Amino acid sequence: MASGGSSGWAAAASDADKLIREGLDLRRGGDDAAALQKFQRALELWPTPRAVAQIGLAEQALGRWVVAYEHLRRALDATGDPWIQKSRSALEAALDHVSDHVGQVQILGGSPGTEVRIDGAPRGKLPLERALVVSTGTVTIDLVAPGLVPIQRTTLVHARESIRESFDTQAPLLSRDGVSTTGVVKPRAIGVSPVRAQAPPMPGGGTLSAMADPADGSPASATPDASSDGEKDAPDDRGSRVHGGGLRKSAKWVAWGVGAVALGVGAFGWARQNQAANDFSSGGCRTNPRATITTVPGASRSIADCQNLESKVNSNYRLELIGLVGAGVLAAAGLVLWITEPTPPVSDTTALSCTPELTLALAPRLTCQLRF
Repeated sequence: MASGGSSGWAAAASDADKLIREGLDLRRGGDDAAALQKFQRALELWPTPRAVAQIGLAEQALGRWVVAYEHLRRALDATGDPWIQKSRSALEAALDHVSDHVGQVQILGGSPGTEVRIDGAPRGKLPLERALVVSTGTVTIDLVAPGLVPIQRTTLVHARESIRESFDTQAPLLSRDGVSTTGVVKPRAIGVSPVRAQAPPMPGGGTLSAMADPADGSPASATPDASSDGEKDAPDDRGSRVHGGGLRKSAKWVAWGVGAVALGVGAFGWARQNQAANDFSSGGCRTNPRATITTVPGASRSIADCQNLESKVNSNYRLELIGLVGAGVLAAAGLVLWITEPTPPVSDTTALSCTPELTLALAPRLTCQLRF
């Protein structure tokens, strides 16, 4: 068995070496795509640093910069391989050329287990152990996980530079009935139940009767127990008025409460934006006329740090804008609901009633009167 296994390994190594030679012939003829397939088959038969390096070189020729960088880097890490030692200078020169076309993105935060996609291609799940090698230019980052709201962000990557992108924890997706896949129930608005109209007393002390007539057991009509003057009772709409007024009051306070939260969010964004802007300026970061981030000589921060600070300034400015605009809209909505509240019903007893209204100058005022 041992000799059979050794002969099988030797055959696999020989076949892999033959495939590599065939791939090299194809590359000399200019067919890099076919050569890449030969090298990949050789790696499957007999995985060696030499096969990995040849794959990286073919990918470099085809302009597949990200995978070429990863394969060349992996081959150069095999410091004990004789072929790598002999070809190290050529491989390092190839890696240096590929580095002019790639940068790195470090993904921070997010929800654990979320899949990270770069330009639509899966690149791993959070948390990532290392930065991702990406092509230079504009790249799209997607964070996708079952039951969570997906996040998408576009960023600019420069050659040989590493940037950081920080993400918040993703919120759960809610179904139409307000229940998320994690079992969280979405809060619903609670209104005031309508008040059932009470039967008014009749003149003479009688009331409307809805009880069965004891004489024949048949249901009695809603007639007065005592004689009346024949006037019909007007329908009582106090229940509907209480219901509508209660909903408006609830909506008014909800709008003002959420508006206060939005104001706090805007103030928080403003403070964070100012802090990031101060750090940007004090750290020697500058923006040249071509809108490119640079540093002054002797600056305490690198260009990557300055780009990260600029991203924080922009994101906190958006947070500030959303918070302040939302607070203004919600405050105005609460004011409109307060001004248009229906007048509460007036009882027969002495009562003080106040009504909000607008003056000719569109200023709100409160008018009160005492009723007897």
